[in-house]
Amino acid sequence: MSIRSTTRCALIVLAAGFLVFSIPQLSAQEPELKAGDTGYSTSPIIMRIEARATARSVASLPAGAAMGIKSCSKGWCRVTSQSRGGYVLAEYVTLQPPPPPARPIPYPLILSAAVIVLLAVLTILLRRYRKLSSSFRQQQERFRGVLDADAERSRILKEIESGEVSVKAAEALRMDLQNKIEALQGELKPLEEEADLRSFGFYKPHYQFEQVESYEVELERIRELQKEMLKAKTAAVCSAEWRVNGSLVEGRKQIKDTLKLILRAFNGESDAAVAKVRYNNIQTMEARIRKAWEALNDLVDVQKCRIAVEYLELKLQELHLVFEYEERVQKEKEEQRLIRERMRDEEIAQREIEKARLEAENQEAQYQDALVRARDEAEKTVGEKQEKLLAKVAELERRLAEAQSNKERAIARAQLTRSGHVYVISNIGSFGEEVFKIGMTRRLDPMERIRELGDASVPFAFDVHAVIFSEDAPALEATLHEAFEQRRINLVNERKEFFGVSIQDIAQAVRKCHGEIQMTLAAEARDYRKTLSMRAANQQPIPGGRRVTDPPRLQGSDEIGKALLAGSVTPANIKPAA
Repeated sequence: MSIRSTTRCALIVLAAGFLVFSIPQLSAQEPELKAGDTGYSTSPIIMRIEARATARSVASLPAGAAMGIKSCSKGWCRVTSQSRGGYVLAEYVTLQPPPPPARPIPYPLILSAAVIVLLAVLTILLRRYRKLSSSFRQQQERFRGVLDADAERSRILKEIESGEVSVKAAEALRMDLQNKIEALQGELKPLEEEADLRSFGFYKPHYQFEQVESYEVELERIRELQKEMLKAKTAAVCSAEWRVNGSLVEGRKQIKDTLKLILRAFNGESDAAVAKVRYNNIQTMEARIRKAWEALNDLVDVQKCRIAVEYLELKLQELHLVFEYEERVQKEKEEQRLIRERMRDEEIAQREIEKARLEAENQEAQYQDALVRARDEAEKTVGEKQEKLLAKVAELERRLAEAQSNKERAIARAQLTRSGHVYVISNIGSFGEEVFKIGMTRRLDPMERIRELGDASVPFAFDVHAVIFSEDAPALEATLHEAFEQRRINLVNERKEFFGVSIQDIAQAVRKCHGEIQMTLAAEARDYRKTLSMRAANQQPIPGGRRVTDPPRLQGSDEIGKALLAGSVTPANIKPAA
């Protein structure tokens, strides 16, 4: 008996012993249900008052519950169980009682048999080994000279072959690892938020609706299409028929549960992605939905089940639509906010103009009365007193003319609804060098608006470079914004009127479209520069990574700024803009 035959016999004995105790008995063919039989539920089922799926529930029966069968027809059986009667689906009823608890496997007995067989095999192998050893020694003594040369040749050939095999195995392993690394990198790349932030500006809208209501209608239509696919059972399908324990009904039930499970998982992942979609992660959320679809299809591919591509496309359409809907809503909110802010500014400007007009009228009336009284007194007096009164009359006439001019200007401002001031301001301590805000206000005192901008929301106050009055201030502001459109700091929200340009470029653009003006080139930044000096004196670090010994970062072409650093010009000597 050879070693191979002995080993094969031992393995057959072990496998047979294991199968005897572990494989359950195959069930016989399921008999037909008929009245008078006692049936048992194959799984938890619901007893209903009528033979239809929408009928009211009478009771819930657990798996293995006994029931008396009264009749069976059209896939339903009328049964009685637990002192209640009703109808249940015939496919969940069997005449076979539930199997008794599984017989415990006698592991000690199997282990003992295995040990005995193993000892027997070892004994046979030992005897066989002794015989072969004796025969080998005899042959070795007989062919010693030939064996030495052959052994050396074989050794060398084996070393060569082992070296080649090792190189080939290492190369194969390297290629396999490289493929796995590339696959993992391909899966990871779409999920990185940084990649989305870099590609955010390249998102192409899928819908071009002008009204929010249009997005809502389209979103409702897409969700209705999803519901229709779920009702028609086309969202997920299986291309094969399966049997479970020989039962086609059980196979269909298992496939139905599998399709329901993957759809619930896919819907959950898709809904989470839709709920989390933001301006900076649209590609990430789309990649997650596609990855979930691929992963779930891979899991059930062995059962020939899959989620339909059409259902995936509907989910992606919903994602894009929700994203663009949120963007549109936010845009409308910003537009409404801008309109409210402009209305508020207009209202403040109108109140200021009305107040200035009333004050001018009151001053005009006062000066008019004073002038009349002074003229009457001058006519009644002579000499030195008359000369003083005539001088007073001249002063009152000047003030009256000034009051009338203020009144006329206020009335003209009230009639010219587009007149106002365009201002150019900067904040080195808050935003750095060469960052300017170009805005517009219709208030009589534009500095009031600039002071509002420099409130507690920024660490330092704004420096004013120019305040330009224009009969058409919105047009002048729009012209400057258009000239520096490519230099905007915020490309998303146009209400943030900050531009990365030099003051010389702004001055040139203003002179081109408005005429000569007076501008302050250097930013005083008094609080900021005092803060730098105090930190330098105390050797405190400056937030932002700069050293306390670094000079303020002024523009290279700013001659006044260079003079400030040299000490030849002080901030007090710089005249404000006209």
